[in-house]
Amino acid sequence: MTAAGHARRTAAFAIDAALAALVALLLALIFGVFETAIAYLEQFRLRVGLVGLAGYLLAHGWFLSQGRSVGKRLLGLVVIAQSDGAPAKLPRMLVRMLPLALVLFLPPVWALAAFAVNLLPAGFGERRALHDYLAGTRVSRLA
Repeated sequence: MTAAGHARRTAAFAIDAALAALVALLLALIFGVFETAIAYLEQFRLRVGLVGLAGYLLAHGWFLSQGRSVGKRLLGLVVIAQSDGAPAKLPRMLVRMLPLALVLFLPPVWALAAFAVNLLPAGFGERRALHDYLAGTRVSRLA
């Protein structure tokens, strides 16, 4: 398997983010997160972050256990363990998504900076982002 290119990874991330946002928005509307969060503005970011995280896990849960997300599946990508080249299992996938999940709880300017720093290495050398190094994974294109 060859390393996935930056453009394909970014497109997969955009698909995943859009799907997770849609599920998170539905959850927020169903459970009234926005109405109650406005009354407690200091908890707004925490509540929106938790709903965003739940939306991501609900939207991609089954695929994560196979080393993929919906976007990666659609674009022919798979997350593999650096050690043996097998599709990453769920525990490794959860470690991999931890830095991105933490971004949900940051103020917007810091979140954008953290997101850029995380993805920057994916355009060079081994094409592994910071979260790939932390989880011992890499993203590959299926043949």
